[in-house]
Amino acid sequence: MRRSVQLLVLCVALAAAPAVPASESADFVVVVHPDNPTESLDRRQLSRIFLRVMNVWNDGGKIEPVDQAPESPVRRAFSKAIHGKSTFSIQSYWQRRIFSGQSTPPTELPSDQKVLEIVRREPGAIGYVSADARLTGGVKVLGIDDLPGYDEVQPGPGVVIATEWESVKVVLSGSCGFEGRGRQAVLRNRDPDRAMRVTVETSVRGDGGLLRASSVEDHTLGPREEKPLGCTQADAYAEERRYTILGVSLNG
Repeated sequence: MRRSVQLLVLCVALAAAPAVPASESADFVVVVHPDNPTESLDRRQLSRIFLRVMNVWNDGGKIEPVDQAPESPVRRAFSKAIHGKSTFSIQSYWQRRIFSGQSTPPTELPSDQKVLEIVRREPGAIGYVSADARLTGGVKVLGIDDLPGYDEVQPGPGVVIATEWESVKVVLSGSCGFEGRGRQAVLRNRDPDRAMRVTVETSVRGDGGLLRASSVEDHTLGPREEKPLGCTQADAYAEERRYTILGVSLNG
């Protein structure tokens, strides 16, 4: 009886919201299949998914989380930021769950590439990869609502999350726009040596996701240069603004 109580307390503690503060910048991005309608989750929801407490997507599909190897830096970063625990603590949690016959842990994969292969193939899959991983299509980056410094590409249908020049990204930071509901979109070139010409589409969607307007503009960014694009919610009527990278090339 005592062992059962201890197991229950441990499970509840691990499934709760993370207690350890997140670092100022995230070293990973969360990825799902592009057909997955989910745009973002918070840390508690992600923790519950990877602890197999939350097992079904909103559309009724089965969630299939995939972890990375316990010794990998990206696994350590994910465990700290999302679970609020060390990787060792999460391994101990799973040892107890396995011993009690309650559940088994997510599959552990040895590299970013293996995670991306599974996520591209399985509609219900969710995983995480290093922030600088080469995302060559077939996956969608998921937003994390309450993780400061999460350096994400604006999620959404049709968003190009990587190109040949993966150092160029649209990142989100800070609150802005109508009643502070939006986030500032910034076009960032992380390449230390090369200037880039970036083609960006801006789309404005109203209630129900209906497209109100769209435009395409070229931007030139020098090495390590950043350029604000706008707010994801600029006013009371524009429910959402999306900034999609359509193409990137060397400038000149």
